[in-house]
Amino acid sequence: MRLNRREQRAALVAVILLSVGVLYGFILKPTLTRTETLRRVIGDKRQQLQELRARGERYVALSQGYRDLQQQILLIDPNQGLFLMLDSIIQQRNLKPHLTKMEGKTIPLEGPYTEIQVETTLEDMSFKQLVLFIEAIETAPTLARVQRLYLKPDQQHDHRLYATLTITQPRFDESDFER
Repeated sequence: MRLNRREQRAALVAVILLSVGVLYGFILKPTLTRTETLRRVIGDKRQQLQELRARGERYVALSQGYRDLQQQILLIDPNQGLFLMLDSIIQQRNLKPHLTKMEGKTIPLEGPYTEIQVETTLEDMSFKQLVLFIEAIETAPTLARVQRLYLKPDQQHDHRLYATLTITQPRFDESDFER
């Protein structure tokens, strides 16, 4: 059976259209779909990478801050303890007449850490004296911090306070410290 020219052309066009359809359906469309998926995944992965880099930078900063804090604690002169520092501040601020109690204890923490706690009670003092006392503690180079503060107004004198402060200072046992 012989096809005439018109039928040959129609068959050729049909074969070309069928070939283009097969190429598009089995090769081009899956490739385009996969490319789009990969672009979306690559964008997500880039965002995740940026987040991980930011977390890594925060970790490095925190790690360095932690090492700096350990070094600061190690630099605290063991002969200049929390009691001596508090006594010095109390004398400088003329608070000795207001001091009624100063008791300390050492609290063991995990690993090489301990915490020195001193409970100090001051009576019949002004609010300004208290603020200056706390400021002197917080700015001292010994890393001492006021952990708790209890205030009670003095019933006999207006504008006077009873104050109980719990002051803490971190310590490391140098034998367990990693340099």
